[in-house]
Amino acid sequence: MGSLRIGGLKSNRTYFILHANYPKLIIYFMWLIKEVVKSAADVSKIVLSHNMGLEPHVVWFKADYDNPAARAILANSITLTPGTVTIDIYDSGVFSVHALNRDFSEGLLTGKMQNRIAKLYGETIDYKVIDVVTDYDYREKEVVELTSKRFKRRRKNRDA
Repeated sequence: MGSLRIGGLKSNRTYFILHANYPKLIIYFMWLIKEVVKSAADVSKIVLSHNMGLEPHVVWFKADYDNPAARAILANSITLTPGTVTIDIYDSGVFSVHALNRDFSEGLLTGKMQNRIAKLYGETIDYKVIDVVTDYDYREKEVVELTSKRFKRRRKNRDA
């Protein structure tokens, strides 16, 4: 039988994967649905207008949850909201998110969504915005510390 327990990311604490404040969880999902509908309307306006109003950019922020479920909820909530996509979550608690324009990333820059999830899991987080880079400046700007992930390529044995 599988376990429903996961280890903390910053501590030795063990979490039950379904442990959350359920009344707060319901309120959070009602708020999230409202945000999804509002963002969907905003994306529709951008798509249907002749003046697209796009200012694509990438936002890096730190939200160092101990509970891995909190990180997953945040990443999925961001991706569910039209106009934003979670690109990556680093081990240090740094998230990178692509947004269509500043309006879509406003809640991420203020920490509104991050703090709602922290309250949901009874955590206090060290939240801060690290950087905001427009897609046009992205190649020129060095973000070495954030993008220094190394991936080893596995080579297939072509002789077999």
